[in-house]
This record gives sequence, C-alpha cells and structure tokens, in this order.
Amino acid sequence: MEFTSREIATVIITVSFVLLSFSLSENRKELLQSLLGVARAFAAWKVWTGVLAYLAVLGCAVLSAYFLGVWSIDLLKDTLIIGFFVGLPILFNSTDFKNGLQVVKHVTKKVLGVTALLILYINLRPLPLWGELVLQVSLLFLTMVAVIAKRDPNTASVGKFVGGLISFIVLGLIAYVTVHVFKHSTEFDWEREFATFELSVWLPVSLIPFIYLFGLIASCEAALIRAKFHSDIEALPLPVRLGFLADVHGSLRYATSFSGRWLPELATQSSFRQALRTMREYRRSIRSNTRENRRRRRRLKENAGVTGVDEDGLWLDRREFHETKEALERLFYSQIGLYRHRGSRYWADPIVVFPSGGFANLPENHGVQLSVRNDGQAWGAWRHTPGDFYLGVGGTSDLDAHWRYAGEKEPASYPSPKSSEWVDISKGLEASPEWDADDSPLRPA
Repeated sequence: MEFTSREIATVIITVSFVLLSFSLSENRKELLQSLLGVARAFAAWKVWTGVLAYLAVLGCAVLSAYFLGVWSIDLLKDTLIIGFFVGLPILFNSTDFKNGLQVVKHVTKKVLGVTALLILYINLRPLPLWGELVLQVSLLFLTMVAVIAKRDPNTASVGKFVGGLISFIVLGLIAYVTVHVFKHSTEFDWEREFATFELSVWLPVSLIPFIYLFGLIASCEAALIRAKFHSDIEALPLPVRLGFLADVHGSLRYATSFSGRWLPELATQSSFRQALRTMREYRRSIRSNTRENRRRRRRLKENAGVTGVDEDGLWLDRREFHETKEALERLFYSQIGLYRHRGSRYWADPIVVFPSGGFANLPENHGVQLSVRNDGQAWGAWRHTPGDFYLGVGGTSDLDAHWRYAGEKEPASYPSPKSSEWVDISKGLEASPEWDADDSPLRPA
C-alpha cells in the first residue's frame, strides 16, 4: 500500500497532537486515566460484538465485490480508510437515526454530498508533504476559530470572514488540482481513480442494511432498559420482551420513539399477549400523531410569510417557534446553573453560556441574542424567528423567578418587576398566549 503525502501529513499531525497534549498537560496522570477510560469503554463486549459483526459484513461486501470483478487488492488501503473513517462513525451514531429514511439520507450525503465529492476531487493531486503539513494545520486552526467565533453574535462577523478565508483556500486547491489534471491528464490512472470513486459509493451504501439493523437492536435494548426502571423486578419477563421485539415490526421508528407513558405500561405487563396489546396501542398512537404532525407541517408551510394573528390572537407565521422556545429554555437553565456555581453572577460570554454543539434543531447561525446587565444580576436572551416575531427568556438575582418575553420587537429592558415587557411565570402568571401555545410536534401519547 502506497500512502499519499496528504495521508502521511494527517498521521504526523495526529501523532504530534497527542504527544503535544501529553507534554503540555499539567496532569498527565489524569489525562492518561481519561484515555484509559475511553479504551475500557470500547473494550466492552457489546461494543466489540458490534465492531466484529461490522467487520464481518464489511469483509463479505468486499469479498462479493471481488468475485463480481469490481474490487481488487489495489483498493485495500482505500477500503480500510472508508471502512474505519466513514463506516464506523456512522455505525456508532446509528442510534441517532429515527427511521430508515434518515439512515439512507445520511449515508447518501456522506458519499455523494458536495463535501464528499469535493474531497475526492481535491485528493486527485495532493501537495508535497511540507505543503500538506502547512495546509492541514492552517485549516485546522482556521476551522476552530470559525466555530468559536460564530457562537458569539459579537464576533459572528469574524467567523464569517474566517469561513470565507477557508472557502478561498479550498477554491485555490480546486484550481491547483484542475490545472494539474489539465496539464498531466495522460499521467493519471483514470481507471483506478474511477474504481476508487465507485468504492467510496458502493461500500458505504452496501452497509446500510447492517447500520439499520444495528441501530434497531441498540434502540430496542435501550427501550427495554428504560422500561425496566419502571418495574420492581430485576428484569422484564422474557415473554414481555419477546412481545415487544415481535411487535416493533422491525421498525426503527417504533423502536426509537418508545418512551413516555408506554415505558411503565410495558413494565406492568406479564405475558406475551399483554405486551402485544400494549404495542398495538402504541403503534396506533404513533400513526395518529404522524398524521397530525403532517397537518402541523402543512399549516406552518401555508402560513409562512403571512403577517398578523389568527382568530385566537396567535401569531400566524409560527416557523421555528417550538425550536426557539426549546433553545431559550435550555439557555435559561444554563444561566441559572452558572449563577449558582460560578460566582453568583450571570455570564455574558456565549462560548460559556451557549451549548458547544449549537442549539438542537436551530440553524448553525441561530441568531440568539444574549445581553447581561453590567452588574451581572440580570440578563435576557431572545431570538427573532423566521416569522418576524421575538421570543425571549431572562433572569434576575431572584433565582426562583422565570422570566419570559414575546413581542413584535426585541425587548428594550432587562427582566424586572417594574418591566411591563417581561412576565415572571413563577408567580403563576401566563407568560403570553404565544409561549402558552403548544407548538411542539406530537409524540407518542
């Protein structure tokens, strides 16, 4: 196997980063213990059973391709790279998929998305080793700066600038590869390049059934474990577990959505037939909620861009109302925790306050605005929704207070008993019809 300068540079940078982490760490023993903890977690028999099964399926896919004449030993290196750095991460995240369609979409995006195709094209002509080292370190640094800067509205412009700089570098790489391919097209082994591209597509796609099955098994196991917590016995009766597994109907959607009142209801059953009856009711609930959620999405689409309120006085264009409320409430409790445990004041630094991975279900540039009073004893956060409406939360030194805001303009003051904009729902008051309205999608009842 012959490695390219790009692959060698990646290995050098990775090893250097690990060694540097150890050399600069003030507590190497603690760092080593953390790494050993990760290693022990991966050494669990359930993890290795899944990994070994994955490798067996991967081997069968490659062996089948070999007999069909679409794989050769020359593709071994690329096969290992795709298998370990594309397939395995998807496998370990298989429990995040809610249904089979999500699995197919995710894998397809990984192999045929713009980013995937761009990487394949740029890999046609790596830079010299020294150039790869400079390029990869620079891109790693700039990406970190862009991610951190975008989290703070005050530095979002810096994040955009750095993002533009990264795009400029990528365009330069595309131009470099294009010129080289144009000048030296006869030197390329196009048959092998095409075989590599085919491999990057068919190999992950061939793993979709196993990824689905793995996610289904993991989700079923998680549901049964959660149900066991609602029972006084050490484990659910075998007939009940078999009834659950039989009536999941091999559906990833049914397995991942099994929660709420259905957990204690399943835990109280004692026979196969009772478990089947519970599962039939559960699946009926899922189908009913699915129909209602379709109607909800239809209403959101029909009211997109429509100004004004409906007959109940509620804002018509309610796009991302649920997602915004969810994000703001998470922010509220984050600030409460920081106040209690980090200096009895609210924090204004979005890097500390905002979730590191961004707000779930909101765009990367979420637009959440955060403001903290100079004395750190009052704060507010709000978001301008796509429907041209503002929703907000806030707090004061009274940690029992729970302040909410709703209006057509952004709040002009901090929460306080003297402010007419904000409402403290801890006093038993209604925040507003907009906050009290249930905008969440229906889940199994």
